[in-house]
Amino acid sequence: FDISGTLHAGMGAGTNEIVPGAAEAIASLRSYCPELQVKFATNSTRMSRPGLAGILQAGGIPAESEDIVTSVSVARWMVKKEKLNPWCMLHPAAEVEFAGVDLTPSDPDCVIVGMADSSLTYEQLNHAMNLILKGAPLFALHLGKIHTKGGSWEMGPGAIIAALEFSTGCNSRILGKPADIFFHMALEGTGAEPSDAVMVGDVVHEDAVGSLSAGMASILVQTGQYVKGAESELIRNNTPGFTVSPSLLDAVHAVISHQLNTR
Repeated sequence: FDISGTLHAGMGAGTNEIVPGAAEAIASLRSYCPELQVKFATNSTRMSRPGLAGILQAGGIPAESEDIVTSVSVARWMVKKEKLNPWCMLHPAAEVEFAGVDLTPSDPDCVIVGMADSSLTYEQLNHAMNLILKGAPLFALHLGKIHTKGGSWEMGPGAIIAALEFSTGCNSRILGKPADIFFHMALEGTGAEPSDAVMVGDVVHEDAVGSLSAGMASILVQTGQYVKGAESELIRNNTPGFTVSPSLLDAVHAVISHQLNTR
């Protein structure tokens, strides 16, 4: 399940605004289909997994850090797997995922960019640019354009990535949704194949197109950040594995019905 917009209405503000009925929907799924493993996903780069788990728990949705995958946790997994030495521009809250890792080493071999905070400087951007010009690959946690903060808009990491790509001529590698690596990482340790999984989310490109590309089924809910008609191409092409539900509860009922019919 996507978190921001699908289960939670105010992730950008760091509040406990769980979508009405979300806790009941997840509880219903777990009650009728205890054999299913439930994972939660978000591109948010301004909260750690323990922080996200706390928000879900406070809203009545039982969740542990291990149940959550974020673009930051995918980056940490990749750094460990590929034994990278990253130079990072991250929000302080996200740095929890990189405990024990020097995020500004003297000899970095890659650049990772997420949502920085107001301390982001021109000098940091120049340093990142020079590292990339010397051959360091650029990893983007996601390409978000803008997000809300305190009732106003704030620039997202996509603009920073675009600036670095423009200045260096490089192409970044995306680690968050809609990249395949994000969805495959969500299945890490579950024993499930992508064809065994379904992604429930409210954004066509990030949630639906991304999960379908990764080999999963997808249910798009028409709530949260859903844009009317955004799914028209997927419907017009009769995209296998794609369905639309008016609400989260309807999506959960569809999953329960499918599971009960295949037992």
